Parts: sequence; C-alpha cells; structure tokens
Amino acid sequence: MALLDDLKVTLRVSHDALDQEIMDSAAACVFDMANKGVSVAWLGTDPFVDGFSFEDIDESALPVKAKRIIATWVKFDVLMDNDEAERFVKSYDSQVCSILNSRFNGVYDEPEEVGDGALGFGHSSP
Repeated sequence: MALLDDLKVTLRVSHDALDQEIMDSAAACVFDMANKGVSVAWLGTDPFVDGFSFEDIDESALPVKAKRIIATWVKFDVLMDNDEAERFVKSYDSQVCSILNSRFNGVYDEPEEVGDGALGFGHSSP
C-alpha cells in the first residue's frame, strides 16, 4: 500500500485513524476521473466494476501524474475544512482537464503509434 503511505505523507498524517477515509477518497477520485472520461487504460484500473475499492487500484500501472491528481483530490476531500480546499478543487479540475486533452488519454492503442510526438520529445503512451 505504497499509495496510501504516499497520500498520508501528502496530507502530513502520521497516524492510522484516517486510513479508511483516505483510501475511500482515493478510490472515489479514480472513479471520478474515469467517469469524466479519463481512459481506464491510462488509469491502469477499471473503477466501473462492481465493488471497486482502493485495493483494486493497480499502483504499478498508475501513472505518476494520476497519483498527483489523486493526492490533490484527497487534500480537498479529506481536509475539507482546510482554507486551501477551493484551490485544491480548482487544481484537481485543471489537472483532469489536462489529461482529458492529452494524447495519453487512450487515443493510441499501441505506444509505438505515438512516435516522437509533435514536439519530438519521444514520449510514449502508457
């Protein structure tokens, strides 16, 4: 559960009292991203299966950017009474929008189809 540990560090939480709330929030975030149109292939997990929970998130397939988006969601969801919650909501929406407009959002079936990309950076889709 490295993702849970990473999220606890992000929240600056060292105890286990919020573990379930953090895990539920992260699972809700993955579902929200997929529901908004972020590719299940890019997320590396399918939150639309019955009984989806935090344990179903494939951390090894989850892109680093998705982990950062989840961390942003958890900041506003778990720490709702925080003065920065509105900023985190806007940041989350902006990051999801970025992925939705990205060529990495399931546009390509095979990584080789991406090639060097428009800017020649040689990125490949996950």
